[in-house]
Amino acid sequence: MAGLSPLPMTLIDYHDGTCSIELLRSVAEEYSIKLSEADKIIGEVAAITCHWKEVARLHDAPSSEVKQMVRAFEHDDLQAALKL
Repeated sequence: MAGLSPLPMTLIDYHDGTCSIELLRSVAEEYSIKLSEADKIIGEVAAITCHWKEVARLHDAPSSEVKQMVRAFEHDDLQAALKL
């Protein structure tokens, strides 16, 4: 389709195209989620996500693909989320 970005994008809010734990936390109540519940969900997702390489290996993902995915999973926000 013409005009669509080839990269998938999910906006957390309507004005900011970035992705961060702090942005997510700042808009949680706009989605009727209390901050304490949002923190719990973020922490649970982070706890599961930190094992992504093991899951990739279990599914025989080629190492070249795993290398391409590192930036999506290993970053400061994951570390921050694990502390929630």
